Amino acid sequence: MTWKHAAGITLVILLVGGCVRSLHGLYTDRDLVFKPGLLGVWKEEGEQNIWTFTQSTENQYLLKFVQQGSARRQGGAGVGPDSATFIVHMVDLEGRLLLDFYPEEPEVKTELCKVHMLPVHTFWKIWIDSSGVRLAMLSHDWLKRKVDGGELKIQHERVNEEIVLTAPTEELQRMMVSVGGQDDAFAEPVELVRAE
Repeated sequence: MTWKHAAGITLVILLVGGCVRSLHGLYTDRDLVFKPGLLGVWKEEGEQNIWTFTQSTENQYLLKFVQQGSARRQGGAGVGPDSATFIVHMVDLEGRLLLDFYPEEPEVKTELCKVHMLPVHTFWKIWIDSSGVRLAMLSHDWLKRKVDGGELKIQHERVNEEIVLTAPTEELQRMMVSVGGQDDAFAEPVELVRAE
């Protein structure tokens, strides 16, 4: 896979619902949990996208996301699937389960290009039950509204119109605990069902 493909897929994933990007992760070792129920191959309801979660280390998942038929949906000729791989940690913050996605380093042909890439974390709320998995990404629109309105004070930088969080882990955790029950803080959930 070329860097352009990896970057394109990562961008598609991160723009779902307008994501919040963070330079720092949401977890410390003591916050990590592992739920075997997340392992396996999942597909999105009504879509052909495939999410495969495997166990990477004791408390770490590896997610391979495969976006099926992107050219076909755009009216182009059939193209093979594109994919991206993420390191995922499940975090338990006061009884709320969250995921921290971090992109695995894509193949890059030149060192010059590699030094210009800055991987970031994204944060998702997760629900796992017998019917499947739901994932909802922390909403950039919500964050921007709260920061611009002075309702939320958190360390950040603006890159064009985008807010990139620069707060340390402890501050990120306090924010996520305080917003965990606010449905409008998260994008519309992605519904995943077991692939057959």
